[in-house]
Amino acid sequence: MMESSEPAVAATAEPQTEMTDASARPTHSADVRAMWVIGLTCLFVYAYFYQGNGYNQHAHFATVRAIVERGTLEITPYKDSTGDVSYVDGRIYAAKSPGLALLATPVYFVLYHVERWAGADVNVPPVWTLNIYLLTVWTVALPTVLLMLATYGYLRREGWDVRGAMLMTGSLAFGTLLFPYAGTMMVQNAVAACLFVAWLLVRESTDRGVLITGALLGAAVLMDQRVAPLIAAYAVAVLLTRPSFAQMVRLSVGLIVAAAILVTLNWMNFGGPFSTSYHHVDPLYKRPGLFLGVFHWPRLSYAYWLTVHPHRGLFYCCPMLALAVLGFGGAVQRRRFVETWLPLAIFGYFFLFNLSFYAWTGGWGVGPRFLMPAIPFLSVFVARAAHRFPRLTAVLVAVSIANMFTVTAVCLMVPTNDSGPPMRLDPVFECYRRLFSWHTISMQQGSFNLGLLLKMPGLTSLLLPLAALGAFGWYALTRGREGSPGSMSVLPRN
Repeated sequence: MMESSEPAVAATAEPQTEMTDASARPTHSADVRAMWVIGLTCLFVYAYFYQGNGYNQHAHFATVRAIVERGTLEITPYKDSTGDVSYVDGRIYAAKSPGLALLATPVYFVLYHVERWAGADVNVPPVWTLNIYLLTVWTVALPTVLLMLATYGYLRREGWDVRGAMLMTGSLAFGTLLFPYAGTMMVQNAVAACLFVAWLLVRESTDRGVLITGALLGAAVLMDQRVAPLIAAYAVAVLLTRPSFAQMVRLSVGLIVAAAILVTLNWMNFGGPFSTSYHHVDPLYKRPGLFLGVFHWPRLSYAYWLTVHPHRGLFYCCPMLALAVLGFGGAVQRRRFVETWLPLAIFGYFFLFNLSFYAWTGGWGVGPRFLMPAIPFLSVFVARAAHRFPRLTAVLVAVSIANMFTVTAVCLMVPTNDSGPPMRLDPVFECYRRLFSWHTISMQQGSFNLGLLLKMPGLTSLLLPLAALGAFGWYALTRGREGSPGSMSVLPRN
């Protein structure tokens, strides 16, 4: 399914110059076309689906509304829309990091004032739903698209031809949990994009790249403070690539800005620089005797539940990611920290977090949501295994895409318990059952797809995104061959 052409090695400097001059322009144009196809297809398909109501997404939206409409983070007037709340002296705040809300605020500022000027009531359901949908596209779908473009660039730098890089990127885009969660206002996709692009920039090891890396890590911490310990791993990576005090200063700029924002908001709203919304969260979400009310010693039984159990297993709902196990062996033989050990460490951190977190199920949804920021790094090893096992890869990718498309089309926000063993429920199978029994699709309250809004009945509303996926596959398999032979010879490898 996925092929790779290794970079051609010129025998002498003169033939290499000739090959560079002859191939640079067509290769560049083929890459530009491929990236346009990837970007537009992902944006259209992601924006086609909206996953509906839920405490998590409503908590972020309530904070956005509070900032724009009232000039505060306090969401007391909007408390009825969410249960993910914190209490401070009779005031109510969202029990979320502020980063995603801050990212959405400029867009909602424009929407709010345009709608007020037009005489629309932002509290009526149609306007309210339109606003949170548009903010979801801005804060979640678009960062996921950028993640896919970055993945394509990474694969090309690794020696994949245009065709293989497009197919592998499409597999990640539509065969993993990043696909259904692109339609709901949660932080995982945006955090994944920040961490992965930051890793790519560390590999490049340029002054500007390190500066942007710090900004991306700062943005990730603003969106989810649980990723803060990973800063140390990125700092080590920067020191190993280009050790200098100046590089550490560049890395620190974005982190200092993010820390200043967090400290200021904490002081203004929660009474101290290190007092966050998590310290004041509803007691229902904490357990006596646990560290910080939520962490226990790692439990190995969770590993089975997180990987292959039907209710929450990552490899169960996205079997293509199981190929990472086959890609680990050859990868670790490289013994390069930035290339191999850093992605492995990032995945290991999120996996260990889930083994230790009492609420590892992550609320309503399909799959282990708190593992999602590690999916792009897991895909690094999947890509390495795909070269060795192309037929197995093709089968597992096809199953993964079918699973994720069905979940996206039918119901992502599946009810679940907040802690303990997983429920005896197979949400992927249930979505298939409802799809093939001609149940009404978009089962979650408030969810929709654009076809349904256009009055396309039932399953016919899925024809447009299916056509987009088909066109993407056709382009990758046919036009993607352009510029493939020796196409990577003009691009540096790290």
